[in-house]
Amino acid sequence: MKQIFADTFYWVALINPQDNWHQRAREVTSSLKNVKLVTTDEVLVELLNFISVRGANRKRRTVEFIDNLLQNPRLQVIPQN
Repeated sequence: MKQIFADTFYWVALINPQDNWHQRAREVTSSLKNVKLVTTDEVLVELLNFISVRGANRKRRTVEFIDNLLQNPRLQVIPQN
């Protein structure tokens, strides 16, 4: 299975409708058939840091989003060590 690294730029664009790259991130996501996404703990921490100044509701939704990501068998999170 092909693997693609998902960096903070991708995740921010995907979850932030105001991001200039939001629509493109959604299009790319829908085209990823038989692809395993790879990211790191550090990237997810950067995502949480970015969202942390955006209000309680957005923080809650982002935590839920990450919780769902961690359950996705097509995502590999490389742990920080």
